[in-house]
Amino acid sequence: MTTETEPATATEPATGKEPSETEPEVETSMVDFDKTGNGYKGPDTFPKHTQQYFQFGFRWQKGARDGYGEDSTYYPTPLLLEHLESNEESLRVLDLCGRALTDPLMEPIVAALEGNTSVTELLMSRNKMNHSALPLMETLKSNASVTVLKLKSNDLRGQAIRALAEMLKHNTSIVEIDLTCNPVKADAKMIAEALGENRTLRTLRLDNCGIEDDGAMALLEALEVHPSILDFSAYNNCCVDKDLRKRMRGFSKSK
Repeated sequence: MTTETEPATATEPATGKEPSETEPEVETSMVDFDKTGNGYKGPDTFPKHTQQYFQFGFRWQKGARDGYGEDSTYYPTPLLLEHLESNEESLRVLDLCGRALTDPLMEPIVAALEGNTSVTELLMSRNKMNHSALPLMETLKSNASVTVLKLKSNDLRGQAIRALAEMLKHNTSIVEIDLTCNPVKADAKMIAEALGENRTLRTLRLDNCGIEDDGAMALLEALEVHPSILDFSAYNNCCVDKDLRKRMRGFSKSK
C-alpha cells in the first residue's frame, strides 16, 4: 500500500533544506563612482605606469556615465589631466591603447595636450576616436615634441582623416604615423597631397584602410618623391589592380 505525501508548502520547501536554513542577503545597492582615481582599475592588464591614469566605471554606478554615454568603460583620472597640463617630466609616452575611449572621454585628454611639450609619443590605438581627433590635429600642427602618433583601430574617417592630412602639411616633428584599420577610403588622396608638403615623416602605415585604386595610385606617386619616408605598408586594402596591390604591400629602405 502506497502512502501519499503532502505537497511542499511555502514554509516547507521541497529543496532538501531544513526550514531554518536561510540564503545570505545579496547586496543590491549602487556604489557611487569614485572620481578621485582610487577606484577599480578594470578587468584587463595594462602597463603598470598607466594604471594611475585610469579607473573603470560600470554603467550601473552613480556618476560613472555623466556626459560619457551608456557603457561600462575606462575613465581618465584627474591625475592624468593634471600631469598633461603641468608637463610632468615622467609622462613622456601617453599610452591610451586598448581603453576603448569614446570621443567624450578623449576630449578632456586632447584639451590637456594643447600646451603640452613633454609628451613625445601618442599611443592611441584601439579606442573609439573620431571627432575628438579634430582638435588633436589642430594642436599637432604646431607641436614640436611629439614624434610618434599611433591611431590604429579607431574610427577615424572623413573630417578626422582630412584634419590629419592638413596637420601633416605643418608639423615638423612627427616621424611615424599608424592609421591601420581606420576607414581612410577616398581620403587617401588627401594624405597623398599632404605628403607633398611634408619633409619629416619616416614611417607610414595604412593597412586595412579601405583604400581603392585611385587613392593607392595617388599615395604611391607621392611616396616616390617624398624625401624621408623609409618604411611604408598598406596591406589588405580594396585595390582591384594586381600591380597596385603588390606595390601597396609597402617597402622598407635603409637610412
